[in-house]
Amino acid sequence: MKKNQNLIIKLLALLILFSLAIPQDSLKEVFAQSDIERANRIYLDVTYDPATKTYSLIGLSNQQLKALGAPEFTAAIWDILSRFDSLSLVINNAQLNLNTNDLQLATIEWDAESREMLYELIGSYGMALSDESKERLAVWLDDADVVLNIRNSPSLSDPLVLRLDTLLMVDVNDKGKVAVEGFDTGFSLQPEIINMVEAGGVERAALCWSDGVVNSKVNGNTLPQITVHQDGLDVVNTALGLGLGDLTQYFESQLGASVSFGGAEHDMIECGQ
Repeated sequence: MKKNQNLIIKLLALLILFSLAIPQDSLKEVFAQSDIERANRIYLDVTYDPATKTYSLIGLSNQQLKALGAPEFTAAIWDILSRFDSLSLVINNAQLNLNTNDLQLATIEWDAESREMLYELIGSYGMALSDESKERLAVWLDDADVVLNIRNSPSLSDPLVLRLDTLLMVDVNDKGKVAVEGFDTGFSLQPEIINMVEAGGVERAALCWSDGVVNSKVNGNTLPQITVHQDGLDVVNTALGLGLGDLTQYFESQLGASVSFGGAEHDMIECGQ
């Protein structure tokens, strides 16, 4: 039981740090606490149903998530979740607000002292942050609006809202191990992919998806812009059974990453058309 509780705390801590489309009118309400439109906006909705032991997130059903390899919750986790009607976490550059069952639970002034306290909490679970990681987190948190919503409901979750101007920094070492913003993901690239990168002489790459427009660079060289059309992708999604759910959320999203291989310098790229 304690092991599972520790896992939940770790996951919540990561969501607090990286908190990864509903209708636009509702979106304005979600981010109404901010008078300024922040560079990085995330709305993540999760629904769970203890009666059927199923859950949904980013508009994907439990069945779709299973097909994508999403994990099953243990009985202990379901026991904890069944005790709550809702949990929500709202972060902006000034405050962190935690609510439960639609009642305010805690408010933390999101200043340097509060962040250091959070870093110490994460460190107590074996996830110590380097100074470089803390600097990167400051870049994200100083200009972010993040909403994490967890609801006890049999209904499908809201689609994802993801509008990130700040690029994710991804580092791949010589053995293929992947770190995102200084965090070891525990994931490694397959040898085939590593061989392909080495054969192509790729040292760094940058990619940004913005409302269906893809901009990319390899080793500092800008590649031709690609525009993906939603109607065509919907045909492919249906024909191949990809289980991507409502494609609108992807075509109203923006996400970019700068990938460094073997310690090379990161490349930067502009998102959008």
